[in-house]
Amino acid sequence: QLVGSRCEMRQKQQQDDWDALAKAADYSNEQEFGTNRNATRRIAKALLETDRRLFLEEQTLGNSSVGYKTALMRMDPPEVTPKNDVLVAWRPDVYGPVVEDAFSVPNAACQADIEVAKSH
Repeated sequence: QLVGSRCEMRQKQQQDDWDALAKAADYSNEQEFGTNRNATRRIAKALLETDRRLFLEEQTLGNSSVGYKTALMRMDPPEVTPKNDVLVAWRPDVYGPVVEDAFSVPNAACQADIEVAKSH
C-alpha cells in the first residue's frame, strides 16, 4: 500500500511540475521583452515546445518507420508578439533534405535567452 501511495504522489508531483511549466510558458506581456523574467519564461516555452517537437518526431507515418522532421523557429521580428514560437514539421519522405537545410541554422536569439536565464 505504501509503495502505491508513493507512486501516486510522484505522479501527482510530476503533473504539478508539468502544469507549472506550462503556466510559465504561457505568457504574453510585451513589457517584459528582453528581461530576465522573459528569458526564463522563454526557456519554459522552449521546453514545452521541445516536448511537442519530440512527440512529432516519434510518430510514424503510415507504414513507414520514419517520423516527422521538425524545427522550432521564431517569427521575425521577435517583437511582433510575445508568443512568437513556430513549430514546423514536415515529412522527410515527401520534402527531403531541401526543407531540412532551410531550418538547419541555429537561432541566435534563442541562445541569448538561454544565456540570460542561466545568469539569472
